Formats: sequence, structure tokens, C-alpha cells
Amino acid sequence: MSDMQPFADSEWPESIADMRAGFAGRLNVYRVMAHQPDLLRAWAPLRQHVVLGGMLTETEKEIVILRTGYHWGSAYERAHHVVRGRLAGLSDARIARTGMAQQAGAARKPPVMKMTTCC
Repeated sequence: MSDMQPFADSEWPESIADMRAGFAGRLNVYRVMAHQPDLLRAWAPLRQHVVLGGMLTETEKEIVILRTGYHWGSAYERAHHVVRGRLAGLSDARIARTGMAQQAGAARKPPVMKMTTCC
């Protein structure tokens, strides 16, 4: 496990200075990614498409993230997105179901749930 810490504003790399005022400076996950400036810059278009564009609704995005956090055992990601899921309109019961293993009747699940069922 790495003990890499998020960059403070005063430590922000000059090569990606243009990104700090945008999404990259808002969350610690991106401030950690800033240790690898090329990675953060390459990530930006994908993040833009997934977060601001794409075909998923806000609710579906949160379901995908919550399911992925469950499958990867990421308590941090799940905790962060429980709040966002509620803001997107998910009930606590619906959020709880994103943390369940695939169950009988999976064929009736919405496509967004099927695509986040881990193998």
C-alpha cells in the first residue's frame, strides 16, 4: 500500500498547473494522481465523458460506482458515493442493494446492474 499523499496547492506540479483550478484540484483522488502528471492529463478526457457526458443518468452512474466499490472492496469509494447516491435520488434501501452479491433473478436486473456484476 502506498503512502502517497495528495498534493497541496503549493506542491502542485507546474506541468499540470492548468488543471488545478478544475476537477483535478477538487478531490484528493486527483491530487494523488497529480504525482503522475501524464496519467492525470490522460485521465481527464475519460473522466469528462463518464462524469459529464455519456449515456448514464446520475442515478445509474452512482449505481455503477457503488457496485464497483462493492466488488473491489473499496470502503472509501462506497462511503464517498453513498452521499452522492442520495443526492442523485437513491434511497438507502437501493444503496444497500448495490452492496449485495448477485442473487437469483439476476436476469431481471436492469442492464446497469448486470454490467457491474463481477466475475
